[in-house]
Amino acid sequence: MQKMNNALLESFLSENIKKGSQKVWRSNIKKIITLQDENVQVGFLNDLISLGKSDPRFSHLQDSTWHTIEKNTNSFLSWLNNQSPKVEEPKVEEPKVEEPKVEESKSLAELEESLRIKQEESIMANKELKEKQEAEKAEREALAKAKKEELLRIAKEKAEAEARKKEGVIPKGKVLEYVQKEAVLSSIPSSKQISEESLRHEKLIPTESSYCWLDDERATIVGALNMNENLIVYGGAGIGKSTQFEKFCEEEKLPLIRIGSNSEAIPDDLYYSKSFIDNTVVYHAKAFVQAVEIANKIGACVLVFEEINANPESVMVAMHSMTDSIKSVQTDIGLCKLNKGCKLLVVGTANLGYAGTGLITQALESRLLPVNKKVPSKEFILANIWTEKVDLEIKEKLYRITELIEKSQVSKNHVFKIREPKQILKMWDSIPQNILLDSISMRWADNEDDEKAVKQIVQNTFC
Repeated sequence: MQKMNNALLESFLSENIKKGSQKVWRSNIKKIITLQDENVQVGFLNDLISLGKSDPRFSHLQDSTWHTIEKNTNSFLSWLNNQSPKVEEPKVEEPKVEEPKVEESKSLAELEESLRIKQEESIMANKELKEKQEAEKAEREALAKAKKEELLRIAKEKAEAEARKKEGVIPKGKVLEYVQKEAVLSSIPSSKQISEESLRHEKLIPTESSYCWLDDERATIVGALNMNENLIVYGGAGIGKSTQFEKFCEEEKLPLIRIGSNSEAIPDDLYYSKSFIDNTVVYHAKAFVQAVEIANKIGACVLVFEEINANPESVMVAMHSMTDSIKSVQTDIGLCKLNKGCKLLVVGTANLGYAGTGLITQALESRLLPVNKKVPSKEFILANIWTEKVDLEIKEKLYRITELIEKSQVSKNHVFKIREPKQILKMWDSIPQNILLDSISMRWADNEDDEKAVKQIVQNTFC
């Protein structure tokens, strides 16, 4: 194979190649010239090209580019073969003209061109690296999100499986049917003076409860109702102490009577309220009387006293007869007693340690089976309770805020736990989000200092 050099290359280009294409031809053939100079023992062009493909300096070149290089070099070699020996012989001394200066000028141009090519190659390499890194980052984030969603799906499926397993002694939806087989039902109230309107049970049946069962909750409720026992559920505010009974009554189509307790209540509040209709006293059944009369009518009823320990002692004492095994109460208009086989579940809930609450009388406490309401796990909350169509990242940030507020020990009497974030999530796409976030510190803080602390927690979490 002919020995090539830069001077011969420039002659070839000036004679045969258009000016606009010379730059590309020069760049291609110079690569082969470089390889020939470094590997003088190699005598064939295809061998030089094989060496070039394995050379790290040219690793960025594609096979199509090497094909072009080979084609261009063959044209140059063909031109060399047709030249006179004087032109072909690079070592023949030329007359003393300004050739060295020309050669020096050409060498400088070659260096500049080589530098430009390398700079372009470097820019392309950096661009490709950045694109690769961004693609890898996106893949990592997508994978992390998919893993979180998969964990939530598994948690939800597990919860559903556990709920089916722990329905209790009576299958879901069959409680009333089961009770009515043995119950002595009566559609006539214990006194004609009781208003029929106050005994309409249909309006007391809950609908559209979003509560999700946890552990053995349903089995506990079913067991207590079936045995006509009473419960007291302990736990912090907003974790579902009362709403679990709402869920149970929705599933079983049972009436639910919920009574909010207060320090000014009197015993009569548990029995009746009075009104005059056509100069006749009419008694409107409340709490105990309402629950017993409805249970006697359809077979079963659930009565929940929220924050039972907020009631005065006189009211707690009045509860004794209704929480005994016979479940009866003597009123001004006669004895109100639960019929044989009918079921009445009396429940008290208690937020121990909160302002306005006190101790339960020992006699009443002895009549109530204590149950500790567990706080669901983060995974359970995200998968089963906070089911709103809001991005998972938002839900996780709200959960983080609940943890930080609890850890900071601010707002002891105004909790931000499960129920409150769910309220915000329901309105996330309907109300400006800055307003919703501000509401956390404005509503669920006890004083100005707590409000500032909670606001800082929210800002740090979402920013």
